[in-house]
Amino acid sequence: MISPTARAIFLMLLGLPLMIGVALLRPDLWTLSAGWIALVGGLIVLDAMIGPALRAFEADIDAPPILYAGDRDPLPVTFRFIRGALPARLEVQLETNDLLEDIPTRGLRGWEGNERRYEFTLTPLRRGTAKLVRLWCRWHGPLGLAQKRYTRDLDTEIIVTPNIRWVKDEAVRLFSRDAEFGIKT
Repeated sequence: MISPTARAIFLMLLGLPLMIGVALLRPDLWTLSAGWIALVGGLIVLDAMIGPALRAFEADIDAPPILYAGDRDPLPVTFRFIRGALPARLEVQLETNDLLEDIPTRGLRGWEGNERRYEFTLTPLRRGTAKLVRLWCRWHGPLGLAQKRYTRDLDTEIIVTPNIRWVKDEAVRLFSRDAEFGIKT
């Protein structure tokens, strides 16, 4: 979805005194008001056209199969533009159900080629089935007048179990004491 930014709305409002003055003093010059609206509208369209395209954007998510209650796990995501310009800043947010701790919006900068990798941190609050609902991404055009929003429904379910990782780690440590050098698993 493409929409104007606050900067574009402010720029349009800057012409409001001109439009009121023309309407009160010289109604025959109404084309100046229409010209201002057309100029700002044209700049918004231009910004949307030269900015990074929505169709060229992809997001790959690698969700873990299991989460452990009370522990934190990474959720790696790769953001990619297939072609065209890259935004200076990409805002991302992950929408989850109430079983996971809220994840704040992040502003990401810097690209490696045409990709940007990021890891969300998933923190389950209790056992059950956690759900990754939706991924939201937003970026602005080079003039800052148009913003593009990408949303992707994930509908990914992740099982949250009691945290038994420490039992596994302790068992490996106990069994590795007796192993000879070089034979440790």
